[in-house]
This record gives sequence, structure tokens and C-alpha cells, in this order.
Amino acid sequence: MGRAAPAPVTDDILASLIEGHAGLTKAAADVSARYRERKGSLALQNATEALAYAATRMPATLAAVEHVLAQTSGDAPSSILDFGAGPGTATLAATSIWRHARAVMIETNAHMRGVAQKLVPDASFVSAPEKADIVMAAYVLNEMPDAVKTARVLWDATQDRLILIDTGTPAGYAMMMGVRDMLIAAGAHIHAPCPHHLECPYQRESDGWCHFSVRLSRTRLHKQLKGADLGYEDEKFIYLIAGRKPAQPFEARIVGYPRIGKVMQLPLCTSDGQLENAMIAKRDAHYKTAKKAKWGDAL
Repeated sequence: MGRAAPAPVTDDILASLIEGHAGLTKAAADVSARYRERKGSLALQNATEALAYAATRMPATLAAVEHVLAQTSGDAPSSILDFGAGPGTATLAATSIWRHARAVMIETNAHMRGVAQKLVPDASFVSAPEKADIVMAAYVLNEMPDAVKTARVLWDATQDRLILIDTGTPAGYAMMMGVRDMLIAAGAHIHAPCPHHLECPYQRESDGWCHFSVRLSRTRLHKQLKGADLGYEDEKFIYLIAGRKPAQPFEARIVGYPRIGKVMQLPLCTSDGQLENAMIAKRDAHYKTAKKAKWGDAL
């Protein structure tokens, strides 16, 4: 992968929120252990844990959301609903693009709501899904008792596009494929990442699963709270964008790291529902363009 993206501007906001707040390092470790081990309640217990979660996870999840929003096309929405908003990550990313859209969030954890209110003060909260042009759910479906049923409720609230993002694990992929099947059966048009409405080719493969990755820089604060040495981290994620109307078709999407050499290799998912390793020789007219391609790009 190329150079890491700069740390998002929210780092400055987060730093001001947590300045002088004691116990963040321990809180970050406690929250991380609960999420990793899946033992006990995953709910954040207090304001310190909410701030620790935001400071450690929000930079990476924001980078993933920004990547996904860059894949959507269509009219600017007049309304946005963010389900399971957490600290307001998806709303923050969406309203930085669609500045005039009315944004509402659903978040049951009071400590998370407190952080979101500070990070996205113009957004408001509602207690149940309501109609919106764009409905988003980022890193929350995997915590639902029935992800497919929840996604159906969100689709019914969607007037234009539904944007779903989750962890880029085999379990996250399997969950999203169940959601994808439901949406196609309900008449949705898949906009991204898939270039087709056929069976996902990874479901026919014995190895691998569809997911994507973004690399971001870590600030000193980020490294300190995570006990990390590296100056960057890679966030792996899976996503789905579905619409009420068809999107502009495309031929393929890059589904892995491009390999640059005398012959460029691009791992692709193609519009006919196949996985293909495209080989582009240096003498090929498309070689220079292919060298700029990144994992997740549409062709």
C-alpha cells in the first residue's frame, strides 16, 4: 500500500475533548479487551470509556467511512439517518460532504451520545428509524441480534441510498452477504462494491473473502492510548451501498493489493461475477493508469 493518509482533522477535536481526562489509557485497554474477547456487555460504561473509544477507534473508522462515501454517486441528499451512530463518525463524514443535509442519529448509549453531541453539534437524535434520503449504519450490524432483520428496517426507511459498513473479517463478510441477498430480493440495486447482482464469487472460493483496507497515520496521542509503536495502522472493512435506483454500471472493482512490476497484476471482481487477476504489461497503453490504481477502486 502507498503512503498513509494524514490523520483526520477530528484528532484535534478529540484531543481538546480528552485534555486532562484521567484514566483514558486503562479505559482504552478495557474496551479493547471486551471487543476482542466478546465477553460480557460491549456497552461503554462511562464517559471515560466513550472518550477512549472515540480516541482509539474513530480515526480508523472515519477513514473507512470516508473511503466508502467516495464510492457513492447520485443527488445530494436533503436528509441523513445514522443508525448506531456511536461518537458520530459516519454523520461527521457525511455532513462534511453534504453540508446542507439534515442529519439525525440513533444511539442508545448515553455516553456515546455525549461525545457525538460535541463532535457533530448540528445533528439531532431520534429514538427509532425515520425516513431519510441516505441511511447509514457503520460498525453496528455485527452487534445486532439479527443483522438481516435490522438491515431490512433500515432499507424500509431509505428513500435513496443505504450505506452499510462493518468489520472486514470473515464473519463480517458472511453477515453482509446475508444482508446483500435480502436487499436484492427486496428489489434494491447494488451500487458498490459489487459490479454485479450475481452470487459473490468469494462464496465459491475456499480461500479469502471480500473486504477492503485503508491505511492512516497515527498521532502521538493515538499511539500512546493504543500502546502502539507503528506510526500507521490498516483498517480492514466490508461495505455495501444499495439504492432505490440503478447506479452507473462499471466493469470491475479491485479487490486486493495491486502488484506493480514489469507486468502489473490487478485482482478484480468483474461485472460477470468472476474473480480475475488482470495482467497489464509495461508496454500496454493502460499501464500508467493502472500503476495509480488502489485496492477498492472501481474500473
